[in-house]
Amino acid sequence: MVLDVSSSLGSNLSSIKYAANSFIDNLVYPTEYCTVTYSANGGTGTTPKSQTVQKGSYITLPSADGLDKTGFTFGGWNTKTDGTGDSFQEGWNYLVNRNITMYARWIGSPTITTNEVTDITAFSAICGGNVIDDGGSSVYVRGVCWSNNPNPTTNNYKTNDSSGTGSFSSKITGLTYATKYYVRSYAINEIGTFYGNEVNFITTNENTWTQKADFEGEERWYAVGFSIGNKGYIGSGNIGLDKQDFREYNPELNTWTQKANFTLRSNAVGFSIGSKGYIGTGYTLSDSGINLRKDFWEYDPILNTWTQKASFAGEKRSGAVGFSIGDKGYIGTGNSLDGIYSVYKKDFFEYDPTTNKWTQKASFAGEKRSGAVGFSIGDKGYIGTGYNNGYKQDFWEYNPTSNKWTQKADFVGEGRSDAVGFSINNKGYIGTGSGNNSDFWEYDPVSNKWTKKADFSGEGRKSAVGFSIGKKGYIGTGSDGSYYYRDFWEFTP
Repeated sequence: MVLDVSSSLGSNLSSIKYAANSFIDNLVYPTEYCTVTYSANGGTGTTPKSQTVQKGSYITLPSADGLDKTGFTFGGWNTKTDGTGDSFQEGWNYLVNRNITMYARWIGSPTITTNEVTDITAFSAICGGNVIDDGGSSVYVRGVCWSNNPNPTTNNYKTNDSSGTGSFSSKITGLTYATKYYVRSYAINEIGTFYGNEVNFITTNENTWTQKADFEGEERWYAVGFSIGNKGYIGSGNIGLDKQDFREYNPELNTWTQKANFTLRSNAVGFSIGSKGYIGTGYTLSDSGINLRKDFWEYDPILNTWTQKASFAGEKRSGAVGFSIGDKGYIGTGNSLDGIYSVYKKDFFEYDPTTNKWTQKASFAGEKRSGAVGFSIGDKGYIGTGYNNGYKQDFWEYNPTSNKWTQKADFVGEGRSDAVGFSINNKGYIGTGSGNNSDFWEYDPVSNKWTKKADFSGEGRKSAVGFSIGKKGYIGTGSDGSYYYRDFWEFTP
């Protein structure tokens, strides 16, 4: 047998050499280990055990199932106690390259308050809130939410008003008039959605139309109306045949009551002075055609009686304008007939119920016309729109003290006749009209400007009745040329 000493010796020498080199390397370059420790950071319970691993190794950050802090939610681990260091979530891989303490990051509810609601209108309001504290996690969405029911959430209507802490303002839109709403501010951070205190408000019914009980007589156009105190009145008019029924509207009860009949006629004028109502002029339909009128009547709502007064001092006519200023009544413009032809008028007369006499005043300063609209504001009277070889837009003010007319800003809606007009709170209003209009406009005599308001909510129409009671306006009856109406609507400026 031959023993191969060189082969065996060579193998052993290699092993010895490797072991010797490893021993030397460990002496010169020792292995580094790092420890990751965990702090409950104000929480209670079992803190995860420390982890010691070779430097440059990855560990999986533990959960905090054994930790708790009342009123807070665990939000992961952070390298600083106040949460301003590097943040890591449980289950993430973390590269360990130094000894480090991971602090439990506790996230609380944001502290948020809801502002009182301001600038309330029929369809919008202003609210908002204040995120006083974010709870330890940045608020990335904030705003207000609202509903018709208490405790609204972001599943209802809401605004989005940026992010972060501090005060914010929110505009709430798309509301319904005269409706109660509940509002809460909200703030969203990484652990959820949190709400402030609840407030509530009721939208106004400003610049809105509300349908009321239909006029209880038949549908009609060219009726006449006025108000006395807190009641409104509509009567006469026609629907192929003249009407003479007369009814009283009670806005508090939203009811109609039939009163003593008036005389048959259409397209008359009506106004009230003090506690009495007055109707005059107009026409009556007969087999022989149109019979114009100039008789003038007084209605007493207490006695429910009609008393004939001194006839209108001008020519018989229809389509005139009538209104009252103080303790006097006025009628002017309109049209009479010369055979089959219309004769447009511009004369103007004052009626004194104390003496039961008519006095001619300065003629209307605009062109002659029919189908104009008129109303009074304070101690002035106004006439505008109408028809005479075209629809009119000019608008004039009458001063009874000086007996003078002054031209004012033209009506800015399209020219028209057979519109309605009334005044509320020192403003004048004109709407509907010959083009089956539904637009509605407000006149301010102080600024001498017109402002468009909410369109009349009924069907567009002409030859309707309009009057005001207190702080509300009313429009009803009329026709669009195909249909006659008896619906009745209330306007709130």
